Amino acid sequence: MPNQTPNLGLQKPIENENYDINVNNENMNKIDGALGEIRGKIANVVKSVNSKTGDVFLQAEDVGAIKETEYSSHLADYVKHVGFAVSDGTATAYTITLNPPPTSITAGMTFRFKSHVDSGVNPTINPNGLGAKTVKKSNGNAATFKKDGVYTVTYDGSSAFILQGEGGEYGTATANEVLQGYTIATEKGLVNGSINKQVLVDSIGRPATSTDTIAQLVTILQSDKNTLASLLNGKGIGSSGTEALLDLINKVNNFPAIGSTLRYASGTRGPINFNYTSGYSDFFSIVNLSFKPKQVFYYVNTDRGYLYGLSTNGELFSNRGSTLGTNDSFGSIRQGSVGSSTTFKDNGFDASVSIQMSNYHNNDVYFNKLTIDWFAIG
Repeated sequence: MPNQTPNLGLQKPIENENYDINVNNENMNKIDGALGEIRGKIANVVKSVNSKTGDVFLQAEDVGAIKETEYSSHLADYVKHVGFAVSDGTATAYTITLNPPPTSITAGMTFRFKSHVDSGVNPTINPNGLGAKTVKKSNGNAATFKKDGVYTVTYDGSSAFILQGEGGEYGTATANEVLQGYTIATEKGLVNGSINKQVLVDSIGRPATSTDTIAQLVTILQSDKNTLASLLNGKGIGSSGTEALLDLINKVNNFPAIGSTLRYASGTRGPINFNYTSGYSDFFSIVNLSFKPKQVFYYVNTDRGYLYGLSTNGELFSNRGSTLGTNDSFGSIRQGSVGSSTTFKDNGFDASVSIQMSNYHNNDVYFNKLTIDWFAIG
């Protein structure tokens, strides 16, 4: 049994068969029929090309292709597509040679280039000798290029090529405002921070560590200030953690050091005539001390009893303790108060002392034994 071809079913005799002209004719008929079908289909699909029939030579435009001259013009249109070249020239005057060469610089003209050098200040680009144009970032600042960097620029139609993909806004931070190990973006590229956080950590001391953030270090420092203020308050020195650290340190410095020699001086003002019914006020100034007082105690003594007061750090203390009066010869009890306002100086102090008595004797009695003893320490 002869074999058959897969498409048209042509019979292929085997080796031991004799030639049969009828088989051959049948195969020829199948081939002719298939070719006829193909011919008919072609005739129905394409009757002419660009109104041309028969055996003719077709041009590019006959089949919708562009002419060679139009193709070259298209390649030189750098608005419709992007060219590429390696720059040349100087660091401030770049030259670009695009191929095919453009005929003019028009709005939207775009090309990429690889910079052959680091750019200088305010670089320009001159493509194919058509004229040098400035290069700007989108924010209006002059562009900068790095050697071997690849950049894309587009002509704005006015006066400059605009660098694409760069030129956003930058912050105002400088190197000395950024920690070491971190960078900031600037017009000139990335800049390394210069603040050494370890110096701050060492200044604060425990429990600060190098792994703490700046916010954590601020919290630790504030906690230390609060502790210092609390200790000062415990010593009778009004303080707050909101005060400047230097102010808190000065308050500590104004206290005598443990084990240091306490300086002091004392004196007496009087005797002074005093009327119990009208009270008494006195101002006096003490100078020529060898130190600046921090506290002054006042002790007012009469033959009818005594009063005492304290002025410290320039503050006014009124009614510091009522009289510890004694019975006078008439059997009455004297009560009253002493107020003082003291201004400390480098070598002394100014004192203003007022005395007011109550429950005085019915008779106005003058005494000339009133004295004001003072005791200053510093």
